[in-house]
Amino acid sequence: MDNWLEQELNQVRSFSSCGEYFSHIVSLVKKLGFECCAFGLTNAYPLSSQRTEILTTYPTEWQIRYHKENLINIDPTVQHALKSHLPLIWGPELACEREGFWEEACSFGLEFGWVHSIRHPNGALGILSFARPHDRVTEVEIQRMKQQLLWLTNMAHFTLSNCLNSERGAGPALTSREREILKWTADGKTSDEIGLILGISSRTVNFHIGQCVSKLSVANKTAATVKAALMGLLH
Repeated sequence: MDNWLEQELNQVRSFSSCGEYFSHIVSLVKKLGFECCAFGLTNAYPLSSQRTEILTTYPTEWQIRYHKENLINIDPTVQHALKSHLPLIWGPELACEREGFWEEACSFGLEFGWVHSIRHPNGALGILSFARPHDRVTEVEIQRMKQQLLWLTNMAHFTLSNCLNSERGAGPALTSREREILKWTADGKTSDEIGLILGISSRTVNFHIGQCVSKLSVANKTAATVKAALMGLLH
C-alpha cells in the first residue's frame, strides 16, 4: 500500500493539466473494476447561480440527455452527495422521484456504482462517482479498496478543483490592507469603525473597499466581502 501511494504521488506531481489528472484517475478507476468515471465541481460563488463543471467518461448520449433534461436535480446519487459526505454504494434499487430514471441509466451501462463527495473549506463541493454495467458493488469490495478509494477521492477533489479554478482564472490579488479591511467588514464593522481600529480615515477605508469592489467585479462591499471569503482570499 505504501509503495502504491508513493508511486501515485510521484506520478501526480508530473501532471500539469486537468486532462492529464482526470485521465490518470480514469485509468485507476478501471483498475479498481469500474468502466466509467465522473467528477463534478460546484463552486460556492456566485451564490445565486452556482455553476457545476463536469469531467466524465459516461456515454456521450447519456451526457447529452442528462444535461438537456437537467437530471442532475433528481439524480439520487447527486442528492446523496449534496446531503452527506459519506460514500454511497448505489444501484437501481436507490429511490428516484423520476420514473424510468434507473432504467434509462442502466441502458447506458450505469447500473451499479459508488459515489463520494468532499466539501472544500471555501465551500466548493466535489463529487466523484464510478459506474459499471454489471456485478453489484459490495461492502466487501469497497472495504478491500478502502484506502485507494479514500486517496483517490481526495486527490481528485484537490487536484481537479485547483486545476479547474486555475484554468478558469486565478482570483484577483488583494493587498494585505484590502484583505484586512474586508475581514473587518465581514465582522460587521462600519467604515468609521474600521478606520478607528486601523488608525486611518474612513475615507481611506472606503477607497480600499472601492478597490476591492473593482478588482472582484462586484456591485458593492457586501458582495466583495462574500466573494473574497468564498474564494479563500481572506485567509
